[in-house]
Amino acid sequence: MYTGIKAQKLVGEILGSLDEDGLYPSHVGDCGYFQNPNGVWSAFDNRTGDCWCEDFKTEQQAKDWCEGKYGMPAPIDNKNVMEDWIYEEVFLNGFLETPCNNGRERSIVGYVDGILIMANWTFGRNEINFRACGRIHKFSQKWRSGVFTKEEENKALEVLEKITSGFLALNKDKNSNLQVWTIMNDCRQLDLNCYFHWKDED
Repeated sequence: MYTGIKAQKLVGEILGSLDEDGLYPSHVGDCGYFQNPNGVWSAFDNRTGDCWCEDFKTEQQAKDWCEGKYGMPAPIDNKNVMEDWIYEEVFLNGFLETPCNNGRERSIVGYVDGILIMANWTFGRNEINFRACGRIHKFSQKWRSGVFTKEEENKALEVLEKITSGFLALNKDKNSNLQVWTIMNDCRQLDLNCYFHWKDED
């Protein structure tokens, strides 16, 4: 674990190494923290090549985060649990668009039981959002948000409830160190937020 000026220099080199896959190949395996001129403590973790960064009020908080005492950053296997669930269980590899890769952000669109769903998530954050999109326009091939018949709206709600059940089932079996919960966002309940937290390893 690096601290001070060395850590500050290191994170600059890591962030400058961003490749077209959205990973940071420089100094993979390293982490550290340092204090900014404004007094804020910044910490980074590039142990998985994703270069997660967070700011903290105190040095101890930054150090604890690097040591995984907040349940994040997650080990690479934990991250894969979420991605595998999204691709293989929710979309069954049937997404319509190549995953959008903007640094640590991911976004895909696909049909789930006939309803068009968009998923958004960011590595290093404990949240995944699922939104029922509406229809694909038959000429432009672009999805139109919020265009539903009453029947489609009811079906979309069933699909999001199915996703909720699958997400809540993640904390069983081999994922017993995972805590999960969900919130339906909007008044029509067609926007689902899934939150998760990895409990500290004993």
